[in-house]
Amino acid sequence: MKRTLLQAFDHHAEDGDKVFVQFMARGETAPHTYSATRTEALRAAAMFDSLGLAPGTVVFIVLRHQVEDYSTFLGAMYAGLAPSFLPFPTPKQDANLYWSSHRELFRRVEPGLVLTYSGNVEALVEALDGLDTPVIDTARIADFAPRASSLAPHVDDVALLQHSSGTTGLKKGVMLTFGEIAAQTEAYSAALAFGADDVVVSWLPLYHDMGLLSSFLIPAALGATIVSIDAFEWVSKPAMLLEAIDTHRGTLSWMPNFAFNHIARLRPPGSAYD
Repeated sequence: MKRTLLQAFDHHAEDGDKVFVQFMARGETAPHTYSATRTEALRAAAMFDSLGLAPGTVVFIVLRHQVEDYSTFLGAMYAGLAPSFLPFPTPKQDANLYWSSHRELFRRVEPGLVLTYSGNVEALVEALDGLDTPVIDTARIADFAPRASSLAPHVDDVALLQHSSGTTGLKKGVMLTFGEIAAQTEAYSAALAFGADDVVVSWLPLYHDMGLLSSFLIPAALGATIVSIDAFEWVSKPAMLLEAIDTHRGTLSWMPNFAFNHIARLRPPGSAYD
């Protein structure tokens, strides 16, 4: 078995200039290296350590499109916890359905911690009523110094908890081990000639399987670069995906079928892609 995700990420971080993610938001693009992302992940790990959570404890991460998506998720794994992305509430959703389904999920899983942004803390505290689960604002992470080193997980250790979308019922969770992620990475790499020189351009949310694996974990393990686009920005301007592929010399991009139709149907009149 090849090295685990965290061992691979540590290795890629030794190259201080290697870009892990080109983060796009509100018309701006900011590069974040493997080295800088690892430092922020270890800072998050130090915060997780301070809470005294048992190894393997589930940590729900409920964040908008922000670069901390990557560092907090990795940080939870560095701390020996099992991170799990959940979608954040938006005006496009039925608020009652969103909160009722997530209250049920919280009671089933009983997470050890929920990490979110400041504007969502109060609503999550209310949704977790009756559970001994703290809700932490990501802003608190800045108060901690990065821990000195990361863990060296065994291939059979649980790396994360991944949930189904929940569109037809309560979300269903699956535990994935570091070994399973390594095996999938090896298979993808061999089938697609996917490697460190690739650039993955993606708007896919990280709380879905396709986005989490193809556009975060596998590129991170291989040392590739991710160009990360806000899904809601992409919906309003579908051509921005093609523009990002052109600008950043993208080599790989995963999308469900509806996305190709969306690009063809809503491309800006008179654009280079018209």
